[in-house]
Amino acid sequence: MKFTGICPRCRNNRILFLEQARLPSCDSSNGTVPIAPATVETAGWPGGRISSGTMQTAICARCGFVEWYAVGFQQLEQLAQHPASGVRLIVGPPPAPPTRGSRPRKIGHGTRPGRSAARRAAAPRASRRSR
Repeated sequence: MKFTGICPRCRNNRILFLEQARLPSCDSSNGTVPIAPATVETAGWPGGRISSGTMQTAICARCGFVEWYAVGFQQLEQLAQHPASGVRLIVGPPPAPPTRGSRPRKIGHGTRPGRSAARRAAAPRASRRSR
């Protein structure tokens, strides 16, 4: 939604975007703190924890569907090297190379399933008669 401006669930084009999602602060009755992708407790660090990055949200104004985006999360890969941090890096298989002539299909465009353009052109059209 952040990049397309369209909700993938209901196809609405009105999106509310929060640059920095926030939560109420535990240290203050009227303060807020940004939501971080990861917060790791550390001994000897001022405040006792390290937070890395912030979260952005895109919310559909019609159906309420939400997408979350992590910003400034690069430090998380360093934290993944320490098992006690609770952050893991998962490396999946390499993506398959695209096949010749393959491209993503546009949703809502093109032909009906099961009817090629040649079949549509060859299909006789019903004539309208006025009575």
